[in-house]
Amino acid sequence: LMALLLAVAAVVLGNLPALHALAPLPAFSHVDARVQLAAAGAVLAPVAAFAAASSIQPKRLRDIYVRPGVGKYGVGLICIRPVPAGQTICQCEAKHAYFVPRLALLTLPGPVRKTIHELFDGFDGLGNCLVPTDYEQSMPIISFLNHCSTGDRLGPNCVYNPEENTIEAARRLRAGEECTVDYLNYQEPTSYTYRQAKSGFKW
Repeated sequence: LMALLLAVAAVVLGNLPALHALAPLPAFSHVDARVQLAAAGAVLAPVAAFAAASSIQPKRLRDIYVRPGVGKYGVGLICIRPVPAGQTICQCEAKHAYFVPRLALLTLPGPVRKTIHELFDGFDGLGNCLVPTDYEQSMPIISFLNHCSTGDRLGPNCVYNPEENTIEAARRLRAGEECTVDYLNYQEPTSYTYRQAKSGFKW
């Protein structure tokens, strides 16, 4: 950004003779110097303001492309702006959750147990499942990503990246489009959502 500021200053100051040619001024004086400084300041001030704002910008907010909303499949992940092909739209890891034995959930009310399985659908293959550290504050955004079978006419518009453990846009997505992925292509066969998708969401 400093290099940009210097470049802009050079352009402004370097073109002052041309500006003088277009609008001739009297012989050089202290007034001319003030005019030159004012012209440079008028150009540099917005750039400096942008640089200052960028330096305190919260991390990763520029990478936000989706938010929960209403789509074709109910409440889902909706693009808030165009998404380039290959762009990550969300992480798969629920960072504010921890594993407990699946049996520990059996004493919960049925609707509560189902909700936990649907929103924090993580199984380690050893009989343990994810539960939130704080249900009201730690719901992962991937929980809103809906299923679309690869065999459907259009198919899902997002794919799973196993190396990064993320969901990415399979093609360019337009603003307002709902993001979908095939659960059967990345969920563990023992997971709640995999079994739901496999059964056609009949249980």
